[in-house]
Amino acid sequence: MDNEQAKLILSAYRSSGEDLSDPFFVEAIEHTRRDPALARWFEEQCDFDKVIRAALTSATPPPHLRESLLLGKKVVNFDARTHPAPRSWWQRPASWVALAAAVILLTGISALFWPTAGSPMTADRFVQQTVHVKTSGQISLGKMARDPQVLKAWLAERNAPHDFTIPESLGSLTSLGCQTFSMDGNTVSLMCFTLDQNRIVHLFVIDSDRLENPPGNSPDFQLKDGIATVTWSSGGRTFVLLGNNVDEETLRRLI
Repeated sequence: MDNEQAKLILSAYRSSGEDLSDPFFVEAIEHTRRDPALARWFEEQCDFDKVIRAALTSATPPPHLRESLLLGKKVVNFDARTHPAPRSWWQRPASWVALAAAVILLTGISALFWPTAGSPMTADRFVQQTVHVKTSGQISLGKMARDPQVLKAWLAERNAPHDFTIPESLGSLTSLGCQTFSMDGNTVSLMCFTLDQNRIVHLFVIDSDRLENPPGNSPDFQLKDGIATVTWSSGGRTFVLLGNNVDEETLRRLI
């Protein structure tokens, strides 16, 4: 296991301690004990998680928030020019945390009640966005499970693409976890699978009608920023498959 794999797994770790003995996390946690830099990263992640969890726990939404969101979907814009703050936000960390908690809370609530759709993307931009998420270290897991159906259920709860067919060879691998992303305002699902001890593959999924020129059923292999990718469409969904230390030959075996 390398640091990238450890970070991916630990991104879903709950700092409250209930995951400490979970087999999913044991090896990754052990890896942090051998790498001081990774240990510092993990400690910072846990500290941040505790701050956000405390803020969310203390935040109480108005009793009629759900009805107001559904009926009005009103957006109130705060204009700093007409409402000057006595202190800058970076000078008031407690206020910043409360604001962050409120944003997360409202975003989560609105996502549960209606899906959002952004501007249609080109297929090439979709591929480039997935590669950027990979190369910039933004891949994380919101849910971990070895059963793909459990992951699909989690995606469905978040109005993300979920009723898709996983290629047979890819589906024979052990699933690791899933996550959702927003790309140009469009909801994208991610499912990760363990290929072997040093390789994880990432399957990004978007509704094909969110692309201006969705690819056909035939796999389209490309090399983007040194990352091997394969793109195809099936059942109204468009897929991009890539991974850690994965070449085109490997991708061909998985689809």
